[in-house]
Amino acid sequence: MTNQDFKTPVSMLHHWAHKTPRRTYLTQPTAKGVMRYTWFEVYDEVSRMAQHLSQFPPRSHIAILSLNCGHWLMADLAIQMAGHITIPIYPTASLSTIKKVLSHSASKALFVGKLLDADDTLPQLPEQITKISIYQKHPKMPYWQDLVDKHHPISKPATVKADDLISIIYTSGTTGDPKGVMIPYRAVNAALELIKSIIVVTPDDRFVSYLPMAHVAERMAIGFASVFYGAQVFFIHSLDTFTEDVKAARPTVFFGVPRIWTKIKQAVTQKLGGPAVLNVLLATPLLNRYVAKLLRKQLGFSEVRFAICAAAAMDTDVLLWFKRIGLKLNEAYGLSETCGLSHMVKQEQDCIGRVGQLIPGCECKLSAEGEILLRNPALMAGYYKQPELTAQTIDEDGWLHTGDLGDIDEAGFLAIVGRSKDIFKTTKGQYIAPATIELMCQSKLQIDQVILMGAGHRQPFLLVTVAESKYHDNPTAFKKICQQQLPEINQQLESHQRMSHIFICNDPWTPQSGLLTPTLKIKRAPLEQHYLPLINTNTSETVVII
Repeated sequence: MTNQDFKTPVSMLHHWAHKTPRRTYLTQPTAKGVMRYTWFEVYDEVSRMAQHLSQFPPRSHIAILSLNCGHWLMADLAIQMAGHITIPIYPTASLSTIKKVLSHSASKALFVGKLLDADDTLPQLPEQITKISIYQKHPKMPYWQDLVDKHHPISKPATVKADDLISIIYTSGTTGDPKGVMIPYRAVNAALELIKSIIVVTPDDRFVSYLPMAHVAERMAIGFASVFYGAQVFFIHSLDTFTEDVKAARPTVFFGVPRIWTKIKQAVTQKLGGPAVLNVLLATPLLNRYVAKLLRKQLGFSEVRFAICAAAAMDTDVLLWFKRIGLKLNEAYGLSETCGLSHMVKQEQDCIGRVGQLIPGCECKLSAEGEILLRNPALMAGYYKQPELTAQTIDEDGWLHTGDLGDIDEAGFLAIVGRSKDIFKTTKGQYIAPATIELMCQSKLQIDQVILMGAGHRQPFLLVTVAESKYHDNPTAFKKICQQQLPEINQQLESHQRMSHIFICNDPWTPQSGLLTPTLKIKRAPLEQHYLPLINTNTSETVVII
């Protein structure tokens, strides 16, 4: 790729602003109504903000801390247009994590948008960092619209090279402090070219942006893909209006993490009074197609042509449930370090339990220990300020050591077995890989928040929270289900894998509590640290409410 022929988000924004200036790009529901921004309006605001940002030294690091909104994308594009580097921060991150990211990245400025805990967070942000509000007027920081009105459009966007950084994405930190993944322009360009072999995005496509834009998947699949291919982006006003906002958007491509798909399934079945009613309806000839179509319409998925599930392991029962209502979920696999790109199931492939084949242009192999090694054109430039860790992660031959364990079948389909760091040893000297056992328990117990523990114990044991399930006000009922299911689950496991106990709690596991990542993945170390002192594996009772 030469510096003359590669595309950038800014060059593509210019393209669409001049080719389809009056076409709507961003749709933002607000308390006062729906705001719509055309391609030209977005380009105009971005170029004016870029002029303001040109006061900072070239290649400055500028952060964004906000829930998803139209001005998140505009701020990102303005940072790029001014020749700077975007530092996205999860809006649910703790104050200590926000400060760590700002300090480690040496950010010069910070765009601040809507936050769920703004009253607690804003007063404690570092004073030395310049702040700009993209949400509303604030007495202690300039407001986006005022700055846009004040400036003329930048005369010429900054010139960038393929190997220049577009962003430093801090990982969500399941294994420790977040690491700064350096993403060059060449990687973004390569990723968006490679993905065309799986799905072709056009200006007729509609995306819904609701997962954190600080996550590589949302940034690539929504932020960058929309501006590269001219698709429309719709945002949600709040979680309370999620379904209605999705129905209004009528997305054609929809991305969700496993927890989101699971919660959608649970909400539908609970509304119908349990899975039995829907099973009867879907099993009735002539009626089943009508019911499936009606359900998709009520969920806002009537026009979805490609649905993606990624970022964590997926319960097979959930995949099959959506397939029954006519919505095929295509699993995918990738990391921040590869721009979220590696494997994906194609729409025409029937593949349950595996995350797809290699995307053409990517390479994959397994190490002797079963670790997944990746190599592709969308690879990161390394970890910011961590050359030793970079050298440990990317070997001399350019292979990225993912830390994930996998299995590749004869057709080249990849299955994720677990994380190498998650494997633990019992006192019997046997190693346990928790991921597959956790998925089995989620399916059998019909609960989505579980964690298998047992390092230093004779047998592994399961911890479950019912806080966000239908059993939140009746954990005793769930205890009876566990008592029935535990022997059946154990029968399907090897002797060293069989669980001695199931422990039930009613505490919410959320990003705010520090027990989940911002993308709703389990954080094992904090969970074990919090709950192990409360767990007694010497009790004769096999299912215990703690």
